[in-house]
Amino acid sequence: MTTTHAAFILALVGCSVALVALVVLIVAVRTIRALLDRRRAVQTSRWRPLVIGWMNGSAEQATFPTRRRDKNSVVTIASELLPKLRGGDRDALAAVLSHHGVLTSAIQAVGSRRSVVRLRAAVLLDVLARDDDVDVLVGLLGDRDPQVRVVAARALGRIGSPAAIPPLMRGLQHRSLPSNTVSMAIVRIGPQAITPLLGWLYSNDARCRCTAVELLGFLGATEAAFDLVNALDDEDLTVATAAARTLGRLGRPIAVDALRAKLEHEYDTDELDVGFCIACVTSLGQIGDRRAIPLLSESLARSHRLSAAAATALEMMGPRRSLRSQQARTEIEQHQPPIYVSQGGPS
Repeated sequence: MTTTHAAFILALVGCSVALVALVVLIVAVRTIRALLDRRRAVQTSRWRPLVIGWMNGSAEQATFPTRRRDKNSVVTIASELLPKLRGGDRDALAAVLSHHGVLTSAIQAVGSRRSVVRLRAAVLLDVLARDDDVDVLVGLLGDRDPQVRVVAARALGRIGSPAAIPPLMRGLQHRSLPSNTVSMAIVRIGPQAITPLLGWLYSNDARCRCTAVELLGFLGATEAAFDLVNALDDEDLTVATAAARTLGRLGRPIAVDALRAKLEHEYDTDELDVGFCIACVTSLGQIGDRRAIPLLSESLARSHRLSAAAATALEMMGPRRSLRSQQARTEIEQHQPPIYVSQGGPS
């Protein structure tokens, strides 16, 4: 009994000591963070007027601090201001940084052994978004620091060069870049990304195929409809489901027969995939081809989720459904039975 009591006392003392040590550590960390924040605020209040003043003069006349700490503070302030500026103010600030060798130093810093130095350089190249830095940023996509890779991908999206799409997709393929980072960068590149993305629909990597399918939908790539119809037969069901959703988003009537065939095939199997069927049903409703009504009506007798999707699709195909584009209107008039538009008359 005495031994048990002593062990209990020792355990209690140990827990108390550990708790006190944890409290001391938390207080120390907060104190250090507060000191750093105060020092950063002092540096910002000191150098921010100087940086703002650069926008009203020439790059040659702009004064620049010489101490490393002060120089880093000025570059940090400029990096925070640049994304908020447009036009002449942005050009003036970028010209000062270029004149004083900051850009040259940043490009040289991407080869530093210290990840924090490479990250600072990548952030500066990101906010400047210069076409001349595409090759440097593509090189940073292979950096050993994941944070540097993410900043480089974001910068390539901001620059908007379609040449960045293959390395971005390879980063996705090799799992060195998160899919959301790659997707956001390519969406920022815009319609110029459509042609390079078409080739990735036939990649050996299912993740790349699925991402390409979804991005083509977000970019409104109606010219990709035939390739997306082929993707309905993809061996990876995630890719096929994404293709079905994207075809509905694009609204191309040429996809209707393929969607109906896939849905009928699923209904003939013993174990249908509800998610894929819902994607097909929803897309048929978005496209609005009234030949799909019997199949959608049959879907009402399926599972609760599938019947709900079919009911929504049938509602979308009602008499007040409007045509979303002249291209869709033309295709329907030439190849499909009439669809009623919002005015109440036949198209």
